[in-house]
Amino acid sequence: MSGLGSMTVAQRRRLTAVARGAAPADLYVRGGTLLNVYTGEIYPANVAIAGERIAYVGLRDDMVGPRTTTLDAGGRIITPGYIDPHVHPAHVVTPSGLARHLLPLGTTIRVAGLTSRRLQTFKVADTGAEVKGNEIDIFIGDCARAKRFGRRPGQVRVLRAP
Repeated sequence: MSGLGSMTVAQRRRLTAVARGAAPADLYVRGGTLLNVYTGEIYPANVAIAGERIAYVGLRDDMVGPRTTTLDAGGRIITPGYIDPHVHPAHVVTPSGLARHLLPLGTTIRVAGLTSRRLQTFKVADTGAEVKGNEIDIFIGDCARAKRFGRRPGQVRVLRAP
């Protein structure tokens, strides 16, 4: 789909005509329950589509013509114009690549194997490009304690990611 700025004058006129009910829609989705993702409201609505664009959202049906394809959305939630922004990270990035981006954002981790027998919980202190390879800096609030801690190998488990 192209942006609104790339529409021709004729396309804009047709979209407006469908919205006013002066021209038939190509597709009309009837009887759905609209979820407004901006306001959180839920209410009954129909959606008229002209070409690739939403022309109208509301209760009117005067843009339905003899050649308009209609879909019954009764009992269904509709979210016109919503683009689902979720992603499955394992499909687009390796676990170590994902960690390089998540750890600097305030992730809480648990580290095992740091010479003590108990698990220790830390906040990751690295930010952005400071995360390199398999090393991470952890936040220890006391300077003397941080110096005593030094560098240590350990096994990291993410407890809470931002």
